[in-house]
Amino acid sequence: MRCPYCSSQKIKVIDKRVSDENTIRRRRECLRCKKRFTTYERTETDLIVIKKNKRRERFDRNKIRASIIKACEKRPISLRTIEKLTKQIETEVKSLSTPEIRFNIIGDLVIEKLKAIDEVAYVRFASYYKPFQDIESFKRELEKERLENERMKKLIVEKTIKPAINFIKNIENPKVVIIHHDDSDGCCSGAILALLIKKIYGFFPKMFSTECSSGLTLNVVEEVEKETPDFVILADIPALPVKLLRKLNKKRKILVIDHHPYEKYRNAIYCNPILYKNIYLPTSYLAYKIYESITGLKDICWIAGTGVLGDNGVRNCVDIFEEIKNSFHKLVDEVDLENMALFENSLLGELAKIVDSAKIVKGKEGAEFVSKVLLKKNYNEILNGRKESKTLLKWYDSTRKEFERLIEDFKKNKKFVGKNIIFYEIESKYKVKSSTGIRLTKFLDKEILVIGQNNGKYIDLSFRKGKEVKIDLGNFTKEMIKNIPESFGGGHTEAAAARLPKRHLKRFIKNLSSFEI
Repeated sequence: MRCPYCSSQKIKVIDKRVSDENTIRRRRECLRCKKRFTTYERTETDLIVIKKNKRRERFDRNKIRASIIKACEKRPISLRTIEKLTKQIETEVKSLSTPEIRFNIIGDLVIEKLKAIDEVAYVRFASYYKPFQDIESFKRELEKERLENERMKKLIVEKTIKPAINFIKNIENPKVVIIHHDDSDGCCSGAILALLIKKIYGFFPKMFSTECSSGLTLNVVEEVEKETPDFVILADIPALPVKLLRKLNKKRKILVIDHHPYEKYRNAIYCNPILYKNIYLPTSYLAYKIYESITGLKDICWIAGTGVLGDNGVRNCVDIFEEIKNSFHKLVDEVDLENMALFENSLLGELAKIVDSAKIVKGKEGAEFVSKVLLKKNYNEILNGRKESKTLLKWYDSTRKEFERLIEDFKKNKKFVGKNIIFYEIESKYKVKSSTGIRLTKFLDKEILVIGQNNGKYIDLSFRKGKEVKIDLGNFTKEMIKNIPESFGGGHTEAAAARLPKRHLKRFIKNLSSFEI
């Protein structure tokens, strides 16, 4: 083994992992130049590929890797991701257990994987791989692909919400509790579900917010216990420990409406799109689709849009924003239906910020307050500060000044703890870590941002990423805290949160610094 940088043979192995059943990954360090690099040891198998011209040649994973690299040229896709794709394709090809395989089967696998991570890379590969006659045939293929994606999303949504529809239609008494997350997606989804129950049964259920952005806690469970509900609906909660769901159960019927990866509890009913495909759909979107399916109404699409926008989820939920544009045009006006544009330049963005400010200033109490304000279905009252909304606007004014201060502080005090990982610790009297992350995303490109905020004996963390980073932040977060005692957290592709004891912060930062994007 020679160092690829200085050709020295004096090299040591500093880490070894079995990546899959055929691969051993070794992290090495050159003792001369001190640079590090990764090598892979793989099992070779005899597999023959039948080419387009009928020629046969031995399967070569490096050709797949090279074609993916070419398709991903100048795209925000890391070598780590390309290696992962190559590995997935190689594993799937070899799992077919056949001595020969046609080239088009491999090509279709590459197209499928690229389509899931980057549209431009997919188009590049498809344009080379498929025999398009002219630009029009290429456009027709793209339109066909767009329509197929819409059809698949609709099918996934229908499958996802079906158990929730059945659960809600079979509520037998008014002893219903909704527990929702404390951010704008959680507050809006909780309000939509409460409005649906009121529409069907004539009463509003009791509503509780989580007390920390990382997930469900024992304090909230004990608070809900006092209500002795028969039906419990949990909406948009990043971490749902099974031990707390078990404590909450006691022969109650439990429905979980969410989009975060989860630890399954056998006595709960789950409404989550990742059961069918790893597609990012905010909980407000799912709650609205349940509401729309049962009532046939679109009158609260603006509440769903507020939650989706606050959760950075516009891309996969454009249909809601088109409905808002038709029915409540002034909320979006002629702004592009894109997350940052809407967040910064529309009245709907103002609503998302106002809703979020409640949690920032008053925590759990504020989140529960704004959820009840949303039940009045009057966005004009919120925007103009009428009645209870005067309180919301006061909170919003306070947070707006605080964010201006934090943005300037971030520019001066952010710290790189790895090549592309920024750690920024907030000092604020408000709970602003996740909301600050939303506003700082516009300064990110190829970086992951981790924001920490002191919370007594704990550090609360928020994870965001630049537009060129393809890592699933939910998985990244779990990887960074998995060896840290008393820590928990979770999330989805675009955002995540965690909590860990303050005494383990150095250990956590060490995990960040050793990670390669």
